[in-house]
Amino acid sequence: MRRQRGICAAARLVGAVVVAGVLGAAAIEVAGSGVTHASALGLPPVTLPPTTLPSVTLPPTTLPTVPTTIPPVTIPPVTIPPVTIPTLPPVTLPTLPVTTPAPLAPTLSVTPGSAKRKAAVVAQGTNFVPDETIVVTYMSGLRKASKASTVLCRTTVGLTGTFSCKGAIPRLARSGKRGKHTVVAAGSTGDRKTTSVNLVRRAKR
Repeated sequence: MRRQRGICAAARLVGAVVVAGVLGAAAIEVAGSGVTHASALGLPPVTLPPTTLPSVTLPPTTLPTVPTTIPPVTIPPVTIPPVTIPTLPPVTLPTLPVTTPAPLAPTLSVTPGSAKRKAAVVAQGTNFVPDETIVVTYMSGLRKASKASTVLCRTTVGLTGTFSCKGAIPRLARSGKRGKHTVVAAGSTGDRKTTSVNLVRRAKR
C-alpha cells in the first residue's frame, strides 16, 4: 500500500513539473518582439539575452591568372627544291629547196595555117605577160625594107596571158613568094614568139 502511495506522489510531482515547464515556456518574451505571453498568465516575463553570432571570415579567393598574350607561332621555313628544266636538243629542220617554177614559154598560132593573099587569118597566143601590148607581124622575105614586113594586127594581152587578134595576108606586092612565111608576135615587155603561115595560090578546101 505504501508503495502505491509513493508511486502516485511521484506521478503528481512529475505532472507538476511538466505543467510548470509549459507555463514557463509560454512566459518567455522574445527580445525586440514586443509580445509578452507571461503577462496573460500572471507570470513574470523571462528576457533572453541577445545572441551574438560569431563573425565568419572567409579567406580571400585568388583566381588563377589567365595569360592574355598569345605566344607567337613560328612557321618552319619551307624550302622548295630547285626545278631543273631539261635542255632539249636543238631541232634542225630540213632545208627544203625553194624551186620557183619556170615561166611557161609563150606560144603563137595562126589560123588557118595555109592562106592565099589578102585572106583573113587569126593570130592567137598564150603565156604572154598580162596587160602588155602585142604586135603580130607578117614577114614577106622581100629585100626591100618597106615591103619586108606587114603588121597583121595589134592587141593587149588579157589577165590570163592570152590574146587573139584578126588580120589579113598582104597583097601581091607585099606578100612575097608562095610558101612558108614567118609570123612574129612581139610584146612590149620583151616577149617574142614566132610561127609560120603557108602562102598558097589558092586556099585549100
